[in-house]
Amino acid sequence: MSELKRYQVLMAVISGRGPAYLRGVNLATIDLSNAGWLEEADLRGADLEGANLKRANLKGANLEMANLHSANLLGANLEGANLFKVKARVANLSMAVLRGANMKEANLTGTTLMKADLEEADLEGADLEGANLEGSNLRRARITNVNLKMTNLDGADLTEAILDGCSGLSPAQNCSGADFQGAIKAIRLADLLQIGCLSRSDLRIEVYSKDNRGDIFIGAGKVLHAHTSGLEGEEALMKILGWGKGRFIAYPFTPSGTVTIDKPVEHLVLQWRRLEDEKNFLDLDSSLLIDDQLADAR
Repeated sequence: MSELKRYQVLMAVISGRGPAYLRGVNLATIDLSNAGWLEEADLRGADLEGANLKRANLKGANLEMANLHSANLLGANLEGANLFKVKARVANLSMAVLRGANMKEANLTGTTLMKADLEEADLEGADLEGANLEGSNLRRARITNVNLKMTNLDGADLTEAILDGCSGLSPAQNCSGADFQGAIKAIRLADLLQIGCLSRSDLRIEVYSKDNRGDIFIGAGKVLHAHTSGLEGEEALMKILGWGKGRFIAYPFTPSGTVTIDKPVEHLVLQWRRLEDEKNFLDLDSSLLIDDQLADAR
């Protein structure tokens, strides 16, 4: 279908009854800014690449598999909208309302979602690589099996969000209330520290492994302090990260001024991985030495 001008679309909608039916229509680069008549519109498979939908009302609209590549949806209302498998690469969704939206398997690579309202949105299987969610509201959102590589979550509110099976950060799963629990065997503790720091959370993480107990404190996106069995600071943190199996419980934390660690979380994780590699090498070397001794004895 050839591109439609704004007045042609308006005439088509006005002459019809009920929500706008624009399924599969080519609306690329069209100016629909401030449009108030797209509520519950059927835009399945529509081509909206480069379209201007700034502050448009798309509440409850069906945008399944629509093309929103590089579209401008600044401040748009997409509450409860169906964005299943939508293609919204490098789109602008800053300050957009996406409460309760179905965003399963959506392609949101490089998309700007600064200060967007994603409360209770379903992002299962979405691709958020390189997306900017700074200051966004992700309370009670479902963020499962999501690609979070290089995603900016600075200042995002992840309260009660369900975080599970994500790549890039592998965040903690099944948050509930103001605290959450998990098993180290299901998620690496180092990954939990990264998601806590990227979201600029204030957390006290209690870690239990066999007869061991440790605490890690995160404040404003930094690992501030750790202690266990008479150890504190980086030494304690490396010890806790090396436990491998156990469980953790995270609680809200108000920074109290105790700081024994002053390195970015990325440096700390790299330091732990280096220590683990050295340990594995020594274990392998010892095993080979024992095998050689047994061979000589024969």
